[in-house]
Amino acid sequence: MVAFAAGLAAVWALRKQLFAGNSRGWNLLKQLLLWAVWIWKQAGYGIIPYGDNMRRSLPAVTLIMVAVQIVFSSFFMSVLGLKTASRHPPAT
Repeated sequence: MVAFAAGLAAVWALRKQLFAGNSRGWNLLKQLLLWAVWIWKQAGYGIIPYGDNMRRSLPAVTLIMVAVQIVFSSFFMSVLGLKTASRHPPAT
């Protein structure tokens, strides 16, 4: 469900051209993926030691949850700012 909502938010952001011409985020994601595969290669494509795995996993999961909260909060704030027939968002 969260992945579906994140996908909808990404489509909405692309339609509103919030990410037009900005590929820095995708490049960072690719670099992180290559780094993870490199670490796995260093372990001989086997099991990564538990301590090393948890040292990387806990901050990663925490940051993912913060990102999900930001996405949902921004989506909620954008819904609050929608123009309707009887209400208009405040002028900035």
